[in-house]
Amino acid sequence: MISSSPASVLTCASVLYADRSNIWRAITNLECINDELRPIATMRGQPGLDRLDSEAFVPRRPLGRFTLMLAAIVPVGRIDLTLASLDIGEGFVECSPVTGLRSWRHERSISIHPRGTSLLDRLTFEPRVAPVATRLLIARLFRHRHRRLRRRWGGTAIDG
Repeated sequence: MISSSPASVLTCASVLYADRSNIWRAITNLECINDELRPIATMRGQPGLDRLDSEAFVPRRPLGRFTLMLAAIVPVGRIDLTLASLDIGEGFVECSPVTGLRSWRHERSISIHPRGTSLLDRLTFEPRVAPVATRLLIARLFRHRHRRLRRRWGGTAIDG
């Protein structure tokens, strides 16, 4: 059910059958992030920026501007990729200005799990238009990302 609040909150969680350091390297590598998004979407831009946990990280300062591409072909928006916080090996909070959204907050955290590593995405966002459709689209995209991660590393979805 869609909340009457203007902001939507979604969570997506998986247990991945790999150690936390390998998962961290993947989830902060922009090529691996694009692999999570494919074939639905990709992000293009900012030559020279390969990792979210680069030495250039300054809280709330954009790491770079990216174009969100639908099916790697059609530009559908822009993201000024901005991390509010970065805890090496544990997670990050992204609060990027995104085309079509009044606000966007993506909290991604990883932790040790008896079968490998648990990965949790918590999304809080406020669409400018079409809130129901936007919520469904973002939920589908993140379920897809987690399926791609589980396919790569092995794993299971965590209900919640």
